[in-house]
Amino acid sequence: MIVNKLNKQDIKDEIILKSDLAGEFPIYLYISDAKDYIIYSTSIEKILNHEDVIKPLKVSEEGISFLLQSGVVPLPKTMYENIFIISIGTTATIKVNQNQIKIDFDFNFPFLNKDRGSEKPDKDKILDLLAEATISRIDKSKKTYLFHSAGKDSNMIALALHKAKYKEDITLVTYKSQDETKDESAISKSIADKLNFKHKILNLPTQLNKDNYKNIENYFIDIPFLTVDNATLAYPLYSSQIDFHNTNIIDGTGNDVYMGYVPSKNEYLKQGLLSNTPFKQLISSFITSENIFNSFIKTRIEWSGLNGFSFYDSSKIYDSFNIKNILSSLSNINSPYMDFRTQQIINFESSKVEQKIRNFIFLQNGKLIFPFKDKELVKYIFSIDKQYLFNEKEFKNKLIFRDILKAELDLDSDKLGKKGYAFDYWKILVLMGDKVRDEILSCKLWDNKEIKILIDRLYLNLQKKPKRASKIKSLIHRLYLISAWYNHNKYIKKND
Repeated sequence: MIVNKLNKQDIKDEIILKSDLAGEFPIYLYISDAKDYIIYSTSIEKILNHEDVIKPLKVSEEGISFLLQSGVVPLPKTMYENIFIISIGTTATIKVNQNQIKIDFDFNFPFLNKDRGSEKPDKDKILDLLAEATISRIDKSKKTYLFHSAGKDSNMIALALHKAKYKEDITLVTYKSQDETKDESAISKSIADKLNFKHKILNLPTQLNKDNYKNIENYFIDIPFLTVDNATLAYPLYSSQIDFHNTNIIDGTGNDVYMGYVPSKNEYLKQGLLSNTPFKQLISSFITSENIFNSFIKTRIEWSGLNGFSFYDSSKIYDSFNIKNILSSLSNINSPYMDFRTQQIINFESSKVEQKIRNFIFLQNGKLIFPFKDKELVKYIFSIDKQYLFNEKEFKNKLIFRDILKAELDLDSDKLGKKGYAFDYWKILVLMGDKVRDEILSCKLWDNKEIKILIDRLYLNLQKKPKRASKIKSLIHRLYLISAWYNHNKYIKKND
């Protein structure tokens, strides 16, 4: 993981940067305020610690606007003015123009369905490639943990390691949900026993102690990027239960982008019926975030999981701009929804799901292993005919994984259904009590008067509008996460 610095006088011809095929190693790119040098590396740690990266970093107004209103900052931009992320499909062309460095970003999605192969899958080859992708990345001098669930991805990794007769010590780790309908820990334990792996359960604490609070505070101090994923607070709490420091951590994230993401039937129908509502930007300027009409003014891209505050509320508390125009420009109405939706995985997973894992590994000084991002595995699965991968009419994905797991582990994904990761972030916020409100109200990002009005309204409507409770809780949670990051993070420049 080398770090490169280029002064403008070093750049004679165009320089092109692009990440690996599936974004296992994104390139982090820093450009100076004067645009007279750039620094880039696949290690964000090396970027942040480089002597020529001017700190504290400037927070991007555009980035905060996106975090408030959508929950993600569309790549290659970040919440910092000077740092960009080059990931799947993005190319950065660097040149000198009028004595300043200029960076042009271009995006070409490499996994369009029309470009897929037509091969019949070899199940043994898939398992062999997956085992090799995992084992080759494990540092045998460290303990190894696999984040495990009842889902298809982590079970494919566990099965592949078992079939490869991997003998090193591996522990499967599962979060135990308080919601029995979504709890996967018992299924995970039974699979671990069947495959002869150790198993540990991570529990939601019933109360928070000094260590929990310290871990949460340290989390916000040290994370390189903020993510407002609903499971963000799970990770600092995990470190109170298992010592993950300096370990290998295996995660099954990363294959939706090339296997073909299949939306739910509900999402598919709504994006088709509601994405053409006119005057979205105008309407969003007049309605509150809890207003049910927000669902009728979503752009097509917002149906891919983007949501948050209305522009009306966002602009009250922050010098925000309306992101609807940008999202509309990204919402290609004419492209097939499967292709369109799969491309959004790059933003959704990279900015939320994947980034929270990268943050955790960064803080633990661990080695992150994303087996499904292995180039050879990616190329092979993309060569398989799509009939073996997904069924758009039945809204089912990863068909070949379903077949393998049912035959090898008697795990019927069709019968089990999609449970999802059900971390109860609201219970944690309740346990934190007044600390949540105090963190939000003390944040200098927000207008002092308007943030109090907004937070009072949200808590009041939490009681008055039970049908909107889930939405309101997520908004309070997001305000807390952004506020705690801004208040404590050591890398950023604070308002006076």
